[in-house]
Amino acid sequence: MLFGYFCSSLFIGGGEVNFINILKYFNRCPRCKNGNVFSGLIKLKDYCSSCNIKLNSDKIGDGASWITTSFVCFVLIPILFFFEINIGISVKIYVFVVFPFLVLLSIILLRISRYLLLKKYYDVI
Repeated sequence: MLFGYFCSSLFIGGGEVNFINILKYFNRCPRCKNGNVFSGLIKLKDYCSSCNIKLNSDKIGDGASWITTSFVCFVLIPILFFFEINIGISVKIYVFVVFPFLVLLSIILLRISRYLLLKKYYDVI
């Protein structure tokens, strides 16, 4: 593993895979695959710049927030409690490692789940 790249097996049909390019995949229009869906970190655009499809977040509702919150609250927080009870994590590790990790993971999961729900709405998956 070197700078976000890894070489997958040639038997699987891969070459070098960049994780940033994988995240960029979750920013393409579900219909034309040319325009971008997000205008910021998690804010959906109103329309695609290429095919003028309406991408309003009212169509998918709060489902992405529920998915992200459920994953963080029901999976990651019990794991943190387990480590806190058995190991005893210091406050510095919580402030500088755990909280930024949870925020970053929540943003990434929210973006991915919003995109997948938008694709599901347009039945493109």
